[in-house]
Amino acid sequence: MVWFLWLTSLSVWFSLGMTSMLVTSHVSLLWLLRLYKYEQVHPVTWYLVVLILLTVPCMAEVIYWLWTTPIINTCARNKLPPVRHLCLGLLSSTLEGVALAAFGAEVAHALPEPVLLTLPSSVMALAIVKDILSYVKNLSQSSSKKLSESTRCRRAGILAISALLAIYPLLITSLVGVLLCFWSRFEFSSAQCVVASTSVFLLSTTWDSEVMSLTILSFGGNTRCSRVQMIYASVKAVAITITLFLSLTFKVALFRNYPYEHLIFAFKESAQFGVFTPVFLCCFGGLFSFLLCVAASKVCLITPVLQISMFLSPMLAIVLSAILWNDFDTGAFWEVSADDLMSCIVIVLSAGTWLIPIFASAFQRLGNAQVANRKLTESFYSFSWSPFFWEPRLVLNYEKYSILPFEDMMLQNQELKNSKPKSGGKTVFICTTMYKETEAEMSRYLCSIKSTLDHDWEQLDTRVEAHVVFDSSISSGEINGRGRHFLGLLCGMFDLNDTDLHKFSTPYGCQIEILKIVKTHSMLIHFKDPTKVKAKKRWSQVMYMHYVLKVRSHPRDNYQYNKEENNSKSRCSQIPINSVTTGTSNFLKADSLSNNDASELYRASQIRCVQKHEGRRSACVRDLNQVYVLTTDADTEFTASCVARLLYVCSTHRALGAVCGRTVPQGSATPIVWYQKFEYAKDFWLVKSSQNIIGSVTCCPGCFSMYRGEALSGIVDSFSQPAESAFQSLVMDHGEDRWLCTLLMRHGWRLAYSCSARNSTHCPETLGEFLRQRRRWVLSELFNMAAIFLSVRKLVRENSSFSVAFLISLFTTIVWVIVSPATTLLCVCAGMAALCSVPLTGSLPIAVAIFAGYCAVCWFGSQRQQKIASLGLTLLMAAAVVALSIFFIIYISRKIQYDTDHLSGAPFRPYILVLLLSGYAIYAALLHPGEVTSLMYGLAYALLFPAIFVALPVYALANMLDQSWGTREVGTHGCCQKPEPEECQEDYRDHAVRVCNLPHLSIVQQEENDFWTKLCKSHIGNNVSVRKCPIATADDLRRLRNKTMLLFLSANCLWALGLTVMYISDIELSDKSRLSQWLDLEPLEVKKSSNHDEQIERTEGELPHDVPLRLSEEDKTALSGPPWFTVCLDLHGLLFVDSVNPTCRFL
Repeated sequence: MVWFLWLTSLSVWFSLGMTSMLVTSHVSLLWLLRLYKYEQVHPVTWYLVVLILLTVPCMAEVIYWLWTTPIINTCARNKLPPVRHLCLGLLSSTLEGVALAAFGAEVAHALPEPVLLTLPSSVMALAIVKDILSYVKNLSQSSSKKLSESTRCRRAGILAISALLAIYPLLITSLVGVLLCFWSRFEFSSAQCVVASTSVFLLSTTWDSEVMSLTILSFGGNTRCSRVQMIYASVKAVAITITLFLSLTFKVALFRNYPYEHLIFAFKESAQFGVFTPVFLCCFGGLFSFLLCVAASKVCLITPVLQISMFLSPMLAIVLSAILWNDFDTGAFWEVSADDLMSCIVIVLSAGTWLIPIFASAFQRLGNAQVANRKLTESFYSFSWSPFFWEPRLVLNYEKYSILPFEDMMLQNQELKNSKPKSGGKTVFICTTMYKETEAEMSRYLCSIKSTLDHDWEQLDTRVEAHVVFDSSISSGEINGRGRHFLGLLCGMFDLNDTDLHKFSTPYGCQIEILKIVKTHSMLIHFKDPTKVKAKKRWSQVMYMHYVLKVRSHPRDNYQYNKEENNSKSRCSQIPINSVTTGTSNFLKADSLSNNDASELYRASQIRCVQKHEGRRSACVRDLNQVYVLTTDADTEFTASCVARLLYVCSTHRALGAVCGRTVPQGSATPIVWYQKFEYAKDFWLVKSSQNIIGSVTCCPGCFSMYRGEALSGIVDSFSQPAESAFQSLVMDHGEDRWLCTLLMRHGWRLAYSCSARNSTHCPETLGEFLRQRRRWVLSELFNMAAIFLSVRKLVRENSSFSVAFLISLFTTIVWVIVSPATTLLCVCAGMAALCSVPLTGSLPIAVAIFAGYCAVCWFGSQRQQKIASLGLTLLMAAAVVALSIFFIIYISRKIQYDTDHLSGAPFRPYILVLLLSGYAIYAALLHPGEVTSLMYGLAYALLFPAIFVALPVYALANMLDQSWGTREVGTHGCCQKPEPEECQEDYRDHAVRVCNLPHLSIVQQEENDFWTKLCKSHIGNNVSVRKCPIATADDLRRLRNKTMLLFLSANCLWALGLTVMYISDIELSDKSRLSQWLDLEPLEVKKSSNHDEQIERTEGELPHDVPLRLSEEDKTALSGPPWFTVCLDLHGLLFVDSVNPTCRFL
């Protein structure tokens, strides 16, 4: 019941919106027609109006396809239609443009208004005939041989009515034209009758569904070719222009000799009669009616919406236009009422064509789609609407089944419905990197893992396996204090004994496995020895990516646990497993184990064994497309439902290489934490969401993102390559998640964002830690964007997400990162000049000096000096923002009070733009009701963002030589709290593990040991060479920093100079504009006194004096030049005295 009420209310709102848009379009069109017929607008002006109305939809379609289509993408570049279909499409577009132009220019103004709004429905004649014939055919096939007499009569009546309905739309246009031409009082010529009939026939043919399908589907008929549709729209616009030009040439003789003069005259006359207002309303109504139609189709409500709006809009438009132009009182309603008999007959006949598609059940064009949320390209043949044919074009442009072939659509729907792939269940590897996490962070991570593994994944046919890579966790051959601390928390959280931890020494350090830690799921912990393998997060990611993709996700022939399960258990029960796994002094030496015993031990104790579970598949999967890697940070808190949401998004969209969730920062109550809370919300609400729609998310944060195994397998080798230059070092090592996403996009994968997968992570709580973290982020974003644009040609050819809109968004992003300091400083100075009366010549030099001083401190100063300078700049900018906010509130209140007291309406004021700009966050929060509380932190963001925008790029570029991680290095503390020193963790000595006492992995699994050995030699080992060039040295980074800083400062100087010139020019133009408004005032009388002083007597009310006027000496000199007036300055202000008449104007 609730669902039914929701659908009913939604359909009502859609119908009201569609009807209002169509009524707006109809009334605006009648407005234009009345301007032409009653006010004697020149024919050239009318042709200009028709040209604008008909070409705007063509331009909108070209812009849409250009905006959403990767023009030079080779992967998404569909084949063109066959040559005969392409020729048919070009011919169809040409004929459509000719028909529309001829009908709009020659026929529309001559028809009665009711006929103009209803007769265009006859373009659906061909579709009506085809649907009725199909209906009759189905009726005939369903009839049986033995029918009663009454049934036969009823069938015969239905067939007769169907035949009449099929013939009626074909003949109605010609019949109406003949009646209007010979027996009506309307001036409708025979040529117009021919043009109307021919235009309707051509449009009915070119808008046929089969014709449109043939012309837009690529060779093979399985995809549509958007490039061809751009060509068709361009050809149609050219055909419209040529048709109108030729028609006007033959109609207006002078136009042949003076076309440009007539065109200029048409524009002037349009401005004189206010033609552009109804033209804009027409285009606006057409565009939004189409968009509402698209929205209704996505929720399967297009049938009631179109039927209701088609039925109501013509009647409401006629009534509303009669009321607006007072036709009932002036007697001009004769066009609607048609006081002669023949005009009434014509209106009734055209109304029949209008009503048949609405009420004829045999007309099958109107119908809801079987699949909700279908793409526009699957439901509509073109992104277009048509003036003069509003409703019919919307109906014929829609396809209720799918424009794509039925088999392909059914396959897509089946993939969406079936969450279980045919190849078997899915496997999710939760991979986490750790370094110097605190106890609170470790506990939070373990709680998230426990709740996730405890989820009912069997219902989703999914297996989950957790991996933790502990960086630099082995010192002096023993797991250090943080590793022991984690093991202690792990055993306490999951109620494990030390015998449950199966430990092995590996080529990279130590590996600990827990079999069936929760239900059937397992967990592996990898402790890295910094003397054997490389440190840092990227190399930890390289480790687990290679491991889960090349080892854990592939079956191995030597695992035959199912066949020897009982024997293995009986034989392994005799081996002291507790001695092996604890690593104590009574450890059973590896040499004393035979190969068979070691193999049986491994099978009995490790999760690598293939276990037999009823109704489940093997733990080792073959299809990497069913493998998903969830990357998390150790301080990230998440739930099983969030993991399931990411898994659903990834598994149902095969083109997705990765998907990220909505991250919420956590921290203590400090201004920098409040700033980050709002910043995260704003970026995820707007940036991530917009990227997800127009193209691809550029960065899936490593704190909580899921990657498809198939996508990672193609880029993991490239991701594992060491940096060979300073530029590559900044691209690869400063933001490993962004570099990984860049590689995925290079290989054609799309990245997505899921707002429902919420997670939380701790953020920096001090300004110094915030700057160190953002130093890495800014450098990674800046140089990865540069890498994208350096290879943009390859990207747009390989990745279908790189449309024009997406490229523009990427370009604006990198430009904003570069010029944000100059833009912010100039905006603050301009605000002080406008609100606080502080001249720009005084505030801008001070701002530049402060900025230069901060750059010098960041360039030459120590970290402590940079922190002090950053704090001072933040406080100074925050004070400026507070002052500007106070003056802005006073300014708004005064302007509102003045507008209320002196003006009847509400004029547009510049401060409205500021209010609208701040309203976008409120609108975004309303779209995310669960996150509305994030708006409370907007005040802290408003106070701090100017300082952050100015300081952060400078700090990041100046500290490019700093290659540390920033937030967890020696001398810093983590995001949660200050880490405990190593000596404070002696309570966990019970979990001490000496790696040298552990059995080597090669004893129980030679294949996996060989894998780790090979990986250490090729990628992660400390002795791995970097080919020809060494890793970026300090000199390389210093040279790169100098060049980048020089370009950065030069770009900001040029940008600030350009903005300053534009601002000053705008002030001068506004002053001159206000001066011209003063000069248009009525003159005041001036009387000469005996001492030759000018006395002013006001002859009208007080002149407004609230707008200040600033004139330079050049302006004063220029104003005093003309001979017919002189200028003098006195105590009254600026006085303009007419030399001919004793009058003046006073400012």
